[in-house]
Amino acid sequence: MFRRVAKRRHRERSLLSPTACCLVLNLSVCLCSVLWLGIVLVPGGAGGFLLGSIVTKRMSLTSGQQLRAMFFLAVACLTTLGMFSVQCDTAPLAGESSHHNVPPTGT
Repeated sequence: MFRRVAKRRHRERSLLSPTACCLVLNLSVCLCSVLWLGIVLVPGGAGGFLLGSIVTKRMSLTSGQQLRAMFFLAVACLTTLGMFSVQCDTAPLAGESSHHNVPPTGT
């Protein structure tokens, strides 16, 4: 019975989640989270390094220009980071955040 439940859960979840990784590879949730973190960070770091070196070479930037560009991009990222903390009012959703009285149909 447990195998049927595990297979059903596996079908319901995305294969791109740490939980699916746990079911497929039979690892703990912590190890799967670390695995997925590495899968995201290593290619991201390598891609950033490669893209940065290509931009630097194409634009033939000196060390001072590279530092200015890095400072400008860091400031731009930090200023736009604030938009993730903006919160909107929650709209009422029937059955979740507000109650609704609908008479039963049929009987």
